[in-house]
Amino acid sequence: MLNIMKIRIYCTSIKELQINNEKINLETYNKLNKKPEDLFEYISKVHILHKKKPSTNFTTKTLVFTCNTNITEEEFINFIKMLQIIGFKSLNKKPIIQYINDEEIIIFNYNFNKIKPEKLEEPKEQSKPKPLYKQQNLYIKC
Repeated sequence: MLNIMKIRIYCTSIKELQINNEKINLETYNKLNKKPEDLFEYISKVHILHKKKPSTNFTTKTLVFTCNTNITEEEFINFIKMLQIIGFKSLNKKPIIQYINDEEIIIFNYNFNKIKPEKLEEPKEQSKPKPLYKQQNLYIKC
């Protein structure tokens, strides 16, 4: 059985991740002249995952690229470089982009700006109650 692999990067604020100086949403994504799914045939889906914590009423957003095959570290690095070329950028000091499997195990953990591996931070305790999730699809391969 094929594992579902994903590339994810936080995009809650325009500082975390932006496209051509605009906040990431369906409209700004569709304005891209070249989209990641056009450049990389292993991208089968792109969506924004909204995670709302009921205790704080705060919603985080994550841009997720679903891959239909495993990719190498070199392909992951090329993917990051291409995102930067087509207009993605972060103003954070340490923006993290990750390649993960369907069990949320991190395979590659990189600084998006420097395109260098980053040491994994210790996982934080899960707070109760569980967050609510909402998904906004930007692209689905037919």
